Amino acid sequence: MSEGKKKKDESVKSAAKRDHAQSKSFKALRSIVAIVGGIFFGATITLTTVVLFFLFFYSGKAYPGVAVAGVGVGGKSLSESQKALEDTLVSKFPASLTLTYQDRSWTVSMASLSAQPDFKRSVENALKYARKGSVVGNLQAIVTAATYGINLPLQVFVDGDNVGETVSAIASEIDVPLEEPAITLTNENSPQPVVSVSIGRSGRTLDREETARAIKKRLEQPSSEPIALPVSDDMVTTTPEQLDQAKLRAQLFLGKTLDIHAGENSTALTGKELIHFISVRNGFDKNKISSYSASLAQQVNKPPQDALLQFTGGRVTAFRPSRDGLTLDEKETVKKIIDSLSALEATSSSAMALSVPVKLTSPRVTTAEANTLGIKERIGIGISYFSHSSAERIHNLTLLSSRINGTLVAPGEIFSMAKAAGDISAATGYKQAYIIENGRTVLGDGGGSCQPSTTLFRAILDAGLPVEERHAHAYRVGYYEQGGYQPGLDATIFVPSIDLKFKNDTPGHILIQTTVDLNNAELQFELYGTKDNRTVYRSPVRVWDQSPAPPPLFQDDPTLPKGVVKQVDFAAAGAKTAFDYKVTKDGKTIQEQTFYSNFRPWQAVFLRGTKE
Repeated sequence: MSEGKKKKDESVKSAAKRDHAQSKSFKALRSIVAIVGGIFFGATITLTTVVLFFLFFYSGKAYPGVAVAGVGVGGKSLSESQKALEDTLVSKFPASLTLTYQDRSWTVSMASLSAQPDFKRSVENALKYARKGSVVGNLQAIVTAATYGINLPLQVFVDGDNVGETVSAIASEIDVPLEEPAITLTNENSPQPVVSVSIGRSGRTLDREETARAIKKRLEQPSSEPIALPVSDDMVTTTPEQLDQAKLRAQLFLGKTLDIHAGENSTALTGKELIHFISVRNGFDKNKISSYSASLAQQVNKPPQDALLQFTGGRVTAFRPSRDGLTLDEKETVKKIIDSLSALEATSSSAMALSVPVKLTSPRVTTAEANTLGIKERIGIGISYFSHSSAERIHNLTLLSSRINGTLVAPGEIFSMAKAAGDISAATGYKQAYIIENGRTVLGDGGGSCQPSTTLFRAILDAGLPVEERHAHAYRVGYYEQGGYQPGLDATIFVPSIDLKFKNDTPGHILIQTTVDLNNAELQFELYGTKDNRTVYRSPVRVWDQSPAPPPLFQDDPTLPKGVVKQVDFAAAGAKTAFDYKVTKDGKTIQEQTFYSNFRPWQAVFLRGTKE
């Protein structure tokens, strides 16, 4: 046999021996795994059986180690647990609680809290313990209760409002408000007021929420032990140096003013008011400034107003222009006030102006969106006053104004006051008031109807519209010079011959709105439409050739009792007046006119009663 073949045979025999050995090892390992698996399976079956038996045994019973308010109920059924609680806790449940603070105490009866223990609900909760949630979590809770015990609270019904009232009553006896050091003035109205700084006072506060929780906890775990009330002390920590410094700072503000502008609102805070913003400790009191900012916001803030436009029979019966809302930025206002106070303190100037931020809030519906007539904005306003008018005169001017209210004037249309007014007589609702007729003051239908025409004339001029016809009164009427108006800004009508007319030369319709303010004796005519970049110039009224009023005139009146004298007209000096009216648009003059008035002197008129 060759040497190579011999080596090959030995190699084959060696491999066979290794395979045989490995096969024996694998078989032994499989046997061990089988034994271990059998043991584990058996242990699992055994443990599962034990757990299932435990759960079955405690079905309808509380688990071991479970207690309610210190009373063990483990292994007891619902009825057994309830009896155990009642036997132990009925006598133990306190008739009252004692609350203490330092050397003071308060006794609170259970009746005042409407407190009643609920034993049934308490044991129901005990039987629910470790019976919710995951299996693993429940088993852990069971082991914890059995090992360490678990003491569940007694369920107690208590009236929360009664508890709150009780705690508030105790707090009113304990609480002492903290008084911060304050800067005050004496002899405020004198040329040299005296600044003084109080040292303040420490305070204390009962924690009401914590007290209510402590009462609830004591009821859940009944005990006769008193409850120590949770009271915190608020200490004043100002140094004498800070008090002296605050006094010096306050003196720097005396005689100074901070003018605060918020939108259309303006407020001037004097030094006497500003010193209260000074913080005695350092800087300025942000809380006080925040309170001022909040009060300022109440004056400034306005909600946006949506536009409203309603028509009935081609006439506007309801109109409300849109209006942007205003909101004061209170946080930024506080910051700006503090910055201004710092600057005012450091300067020798006696006054400083501050504009605080006001945000505009757009309405959901603007005036332009509410219609397709070009009524977008107010283009003119006229105002007149009627103080000391008779009730009949006020009735007439109100009636005529209401009939003009809501009138629409189309583009290119000429509006006639006489036509819009219609018949002015008793038949159409007007009352008799004094009018001028043939140089005499007499009762006539519609007295006061020239108040609306005068007011509209002023609105026309303000809007820059063409005046097609206007007539001045024969004499100066005192009503039309109220409010500081000069003579000559009036217009009379006498249906149907004497009229007031204007032309709508704007690109959209014009809406006439009237308002009668009886409280302020004020009449307003507002014109709404579309602005078109026109500019209005109206010169001051020129007055010349003035002449005194004639002597008073007394007229017999058979409607007044004999001996009664009533003044119905007042003396007015005569005069000639004029003012220039010019309207430009895009650099070009589109209207230019001078309005003249020739007022003859007018005597005071008295009616003398002749009725027997």
